[in-house]
Amino acid sequence: MNAPFDVTELDRTVKAFYEGNDTRRQAAQAVITDFQKDPNSWQIVDQILEQSSYLQTKFIALNILEDFIRVRWNTLPVDQRLVLRNYIVKMIVDISSNQSSFQSQKLLLNKLNVVLVQIVKKEWPKHWPTFMQEIVESSFAGITLCENNIKIIRLLSEEVFDYSTSFLTQVKMKRLKEQMKLDFSLIIDLCNKVLMSANQRSLIMETMSTVQNLTTWMPVEYAYEDNFIQLIQTKLYESPYQLLALQCFNGILNLENTMQPKKVYDIVFPYINSMKETIINSNYEQNYTLIKEVAIFVITMLTKYKNCVSDINQILMYLLSISRISDIDICKICTGYWETFVEQDNYRQIQRELAVVITETMVMPNDILRVQDEDGEIIQEYVKQSDTAALYDSMQHILQAITKREPEFIQSVLHDRLLKIQMASDITTHYDMLFKISWAVGALSDTLTVETEKIFLKTIVHDYVQLSEKTKSQDWAIVSCTLYISGQYPRFLSFHHDFMNFILQKIFALLYELNSDVKDMVCNTLLKVSQGFHKQSLQNEVLSETLLKQFELLSTHLDQHQASMLYESAAYIILTMPSLDLQLSYLNSIMARQNTVFIHAVGSSSLDSLKAIIQYLKINIVICKVLGSLYGHHLKQIIPSLIECYKIANDDEHSLLHKHIRKAIIQLLECFILSINSQVDISEIQGLLQVIAAGYVQSNDQREPLVLSLLTDIFEKIDNPVATVWPAILNQTIDIVFSHTLSMLTQNFSDFPDIRTQFYRLLEVIVKRYLQDIFRTPELLDSVINCIIWGTKHTQTEISHTALKTCLFVLDNALQEDDDVASQFFETYYVRILTDTLEILLDPDCRNGFEYQTQIISKMLRMIQEGEIYTRVFNPEQVSNPLMSNMEFLQNYILDLLTNTYPLLQKSQLEVLVMGMFDYSDDLQRFQNDIQDFLIDIREVDEESVGYERAQEETEAELELLRNI
Repeated sequence: MNAPFDVTELDRTVKAFYEGNDTRRQAAQAVITDFQKDPNSWQIVDQILEQSSYLQTKFIALNILEDFIRVRWNTLPVDQRLVLRNYIVKMIVDISSNQSSFQSQKLLLNKLNVVLVQIVKKEWPKHWPTFMQEIVESSFAGITLCENNIKIIRLLSEEVFDYSTSFLTQVKMKRLKEQMKLDFSLIIDLCNKVLMSANQRSLIMETMSTVQNLTTWMPVEYAYEDNFIQLIQTKLYESPYQLLALQCFNGILNLENTMQPKKVYDIVFPYINSMKETIINSNYEQNYTLIKEVAIFVITMLTKYKNCVSDINQILMYLLSISRISDIDICKICTGYWETFVEQDNYRQIQRELAVVITETMVMPNDILRVQDEDGEIIQEYVKQSDTAALYDSMQHILQAITKREPEFIQSVLHDRLLKIQMASDITTHYDMLFKISWAVGALSDTLTVETEKIFLKTIVHDYVQLSEKTKSQDWAIVSCTLYISGQYPRFLSFHHDFMNFILQKIFALLYELNSDVKDMVCNTLLKVSQGFHKQSLQNEVLSETLLKQFELLSTHLDQHQASMLYESAAYIILTMPSLDLQLSYLNSIMARQNTVFIHAVGSSSLDSLKAIIQYLKINIVICKVLGSLYGHHLKQIIPSLIECYKIANDDEHSLLHKHIRKAIIQLLECFILSINSQVDISEIQGLLQVIAAGYVQSNDQREPLVLSLLTDIFEKIDNPVATVWPAILNQTIDIVFSHTLSMLTQNFSDFPDIRTQFYRLLEVIVKRYLQDIFRTPELLDSVINCIIWGTKHTQTEISHTALKTCLFVLDNALQEDDDVASQFFETYYVRILTDTLEILLDPDCRNGFEYQTQIISKMLRMIQEGEIYTRVFNPEQVSNPLMSNMEFLQNYILDLLTNTYPLLQKSQLEVLVMGMFDYSDDLQRFQNDIQDFLIDIREVDEESVGYERAQEETEAELELLRNI
């Protein structure tokens, strides 16, 4: 940038980017991008900051400077670094020393602070040893300057202790943390003085925010100094700062080797107790964050410092008060503690109170029909998956634990609540509590004894029936609760035929309702009842006979989703039947009509026929998932029709419905494979498999990823697949993988993403199943290694991880092979695999595989280090010394590779790294730490003298760590 730079023109360009139309924005973006990429653009940042009149332009300039500091700071001579450092410091001081500019230029000042922190991380403590002393001493020159200085200290603390892992080497991070602790007396003295004497709210707020951050790592002896503790205590009673003060005390309690937790308890608990009405009983949304901190404090005392609590019952009651707040996040915090608390045998009265609280705040389990909207109107909404599922599980665990000790008490609580609702003048205003009670009753299933369950449910069901009679005009809420409870207690239904008949009458009557949402609810209940009978191995002729009688008529009154649930329910009932003959007879009965429809539809191309085929296949998938290997008897009958259907669908690649049919057949087959045990003979489906595989080969760009998934499942699931599917299916699979799929994936790393993912899943399974055969088939082995290496270069995590894990498997097993096979493998592929893995590791775009990449490299170096490879891994004709060892060759080879990749790095620095890679190849964590440090280090470009100095420092640090070990 030798020509004069026009800042005004840059302002216009940046303004066009942020405020112009699409055309101007695109043109401006190209100019800005080129400017940011210019390696010399940092040199005019001062000019831009001084002359620009547009804030976003100044931000762009500071971003350029920040990037330069991160990467190229060490290329500057020391005197030039000092000039740049002083410029930023002066600009910060100028803005923050004046009240007017401090307020008006706050955004710019915040960005300047961030830039300064990046400089401090580079310079402090070695080249700027007085930084902390300077910033503390200058703080007394003015209120706004002090506030900004304290903010800079907080930003530095966050950078070093919270965000440093990915941006600082282990040695640098350790050094900065140590220096922060060495200078901590200066920092805390400044904070204490501000808290003691300041009156400005923003200054106190910033200081409290900084102290709150410091309490996460501060030396513990400072945390309990009387003066410091007292200053934080005074802020507890000042409304603007009470949240930060409480967070400070929570931070102190979580410090390692906390010295006097009772001191904190004696200060904080009287405060939160005196503020109970204000904190908890007022509008919790206004005090949400404060209530969370109170809960964390109480739980910390109860779990870590219980012996410091003077009145356990009092603090438990306080936590119960918090637990009553109907907020999901607060409930999660509290129930996390209560789950462990209820395992104790004492505190019976508290546990009773807790049971009451849980029934009041019970959250919705999965798959519930919610029949009241936010306005109180009765609606039908099917909830397939609730984000409160984990919280419901915790609440269920708490209720069950208390119920096991005091079943009568829990029963009385729920019964009394229902009685109160019955006595209400308007029951519709209590629907929310009605739902919570039903969920609580359902949560107790599998907890009560048979006799207790009988008494309890008779009472509860009677209560709901009475409620239903009282609100005949609008009883969907009560019906849904009754049906939900019945679905949770199949044992009770099986022992009480009168109630079973009552529920079945309700179910089958409601299945003929016109309201689709009601039918959703009823089908779900029938499914839950059927699942319960299967789970508890209960037989019920009433249920099976009633369902069979009405099955054909019912199925015609339901939509596709409801019909699927009906067939799934029937499948669970089949599993409860005592003999195989009965099971098959029932299966044939419920599928008779569907089979007839399917057979007639296969030869037709009408729209209705195609839709009927898809629905038939979906029903079969649902039944197969439940019946497992038992479904094989039915599948055997329909295989010929499935083959014919697949061939017809495959002839029309571009029809969407035919595509759905192909996918559904593959999904059905995959479902069957996954549901059977590993010894089942799959020869019956071999014909259909071959048709599917042939269809995949013929489809070209319309190939279905599920085919690869199906083949993966087959080779993964079936024991000794050679006996049942070799050679036909295996040979067909090899052909699919290497002749027809690989060419689709090697043009780039992005086309056909679903096929790409399934391809590497299948490759992994084939390698694991047949690696010994692959080792003895040179052409196939070469193709496999090529595929693996190509996979490791992907940026998509799932693919690269699968390929890297497959590579690790190959390396592990190569060592177990016969000497001649192993030697041939390592001679051919050792250097290639090592080279490619190193190159990928050094590529910033492929770092998502760091864990596996470093495992591969350390394993390969350890093989050489420990003499596990008996052959030369290099060609003696291509090296200067044919007699050199593998170790010597690889040390030189890796050093040359790194030198060529990073020509600006000093050779001494790279030599230290290479030696460490071999020395610590048997210590994976240390190996990974060293590599991580190097990858962080190479982001920075050094001048020659600095690079040498840094290499020496690293070497000295290595030696120091070794001495400590």
